[in-house]
Amino acid sequence: MTGARRLLAAGLALLAWGTGVPPGGAVVTDPATRGAAAWKAGRFTDAVRAWRVVLAGQSNGVAEAAFGLGLAAQTGRGMARDPHRAIGYFRIAAARGSAAATERLGLLLSAQPDRKEEAIRLLDRAARMGRPVPQYLMGLAYADGDQVAVDLPLASAFLQRAVAGGVGDARPALRQLSQRMTATQRQRALLLGRTLSGRVPGSGRAPGRAGPRALATAEVRAASRRAPGSTVPNSTAPTSTIAKPPMPAANRAASPWVI
Repeated sequence: MTGARRLLAAGLALLAWGTGVPPGGAVVTDPATRGAAAWKAGRFTDAVRAWRVVLAGQSNGVAEAAFGLGLAAQTGRGMARDPHRAIGYFRIAAARGSAAATERLGLLLSAQPDRKEEAIRLLDRAARMGRPVPQYLMGLAYADGDQVAVDLPLASAFLQRAVAGGVGDARPALRQLSQRMTATQRQRALLLGRTLSGRVPGSGRAPGRAGPRALATAEVRAASRRAPGSTVPNSTAPTSTIAKPPMPAANRAASPWVI
């Protein structure tokens, strides 16, 4: 499966996902969390109403509310299904540091051929924020030079984290990639895989309650300065030996909004 088709399949697969809310039974009063509780209870209209109040007042929880409204517009629960509106809501949430919104936005845009470069950038960012499925997809991308420069240690580090996040398809991909790497590259990949943290490069902090995680150490930043969107000449890009499976069934407990 080509890189473009893999991303398209990922985006389309995500459209079919349902949603839930983070675990926890504490009584809450803020509208954003009340909206999440209503969504979990199947009261989708009430959830949308609560989240709209948050966005209208620009009060605490805008990222969570925008993410919830994006889900509602994406799935047609609580409002009419509207993918374009969903993208707009996810953009608001992603701009406020939501890793989950960044992931979904990237996957949704990957279904649009003319938005692939932006989708790759978003998926790369979501991977650096700790999202397992983007880590898997970007691991394959960095292994093959698919819209990014080939970086085998970084590819391996992403696949390591995807495995840890429950993406089963990442395990055989990681084994195949390891066969292409030198001992030095494997050692560097191990270091990169162990230095993932909770901060977005350049932000200086972990923003918002969404709690995004990122590659934050100087070692990791130095290994990944090549910006997504750069390409590797055909003469230097290796022929991929990694199978391209369909959208992985990630451990859904890794997502703040579980099916």
